[in-house]
Amino acid sequence: MKALSQALAVMLLTGYLTGVIGASGNAAADTRQPAIGSLPSQATARTEVSPAFSCRTPADEQMAATCAALERQILDATVYLRFTLDCPASGEVFHLSSRATVMDERTVLTHDHFKDVDEPGCVIIALEVFSGRGKALVKHQDRAQVDQMLRRLRPDSHGSRFQARKVVFSQPLFSGLTPAVFESFAALPTDIALTEWGEVAEINGEPFPRETRIQWVRPLYTEVQAQAFGLVLDQAVYHGASGGGVFRYAAGQIVHIGNVWGTWEEDHRSLVALNRAEVLR
Repeated sequence: MKALSQALAVMLLTGYLTGVIGASGNAAADTRQPAIGSLPSQATARTEVSPAFSCRTPADEQMAATCAALERQILDATVYLRFTLDCPASGEVFHLSSRATVMDERTVLTHDHFKDVDEPGCVIIALEVFSGRGKALVKHQDRAQVDQMLRRLRPDSHGSRFQARKVVFSQPLFSGLTPAVFESFAALPTDIALTEWGEVAEINGEPFPRETRIQWVRPLYTEVQAQAFGLVLDQAVYHGASGGGVFRYAAGQIVHIGNVWGTWEEDHRSLVALNRAEVLR
């Protein structure tokens, strides 16, 4: 396996500018570059694993039905966030998008690299929330209210990133959705644990249109990234999938173990920030 520690791994952070709309409302070519981050690999010896549980290639109809039921549960706990930024100086409107996982009727868990939220000269004018199946749930257009909700998503002055963040809404927007079951990690999972997991379910999907889909992927190895535990998976994700949940099947239920944080497209890998107890509190 290609050693990711040979160089700084260029990660295409997926909460990036997804389109540009001119003042006239007509679509224009997006000439801006996606947000790029570089994180040094700090992995030690790694062992690839082979899956013991497979929804990528179900063994029979019963297994296929089980996998379909698990995917429904995941979609029922997933939402799509779309932010609109107004940039008066340039006369443009930009969109940011991400996925998130429902924790309770007011709270979702997503990623923490919304650095474009503070684009100079731009202000957030709206936040739209859709279910994992594409149903519109709410559109917030009160700037003060949106800014308050998103304050915790902005990277702090110490550069503490590669974590998950909670977004708390003032209204119970998710009372009709089913919250996920969450697992946190006090230490990196061992190679034996990854083998026992087999495959994990990873949220994926392009920014436009709003469809969210699930891909079953193999966990390859874990490593410390910045201030958090990272899990590398054997498939890449689209831009806009950041913040989407990653789930494992345990004791008859699907459990949220982390959120999509970035991708290496050329290596067909994606990077997951595993849940920490202090983030979930």
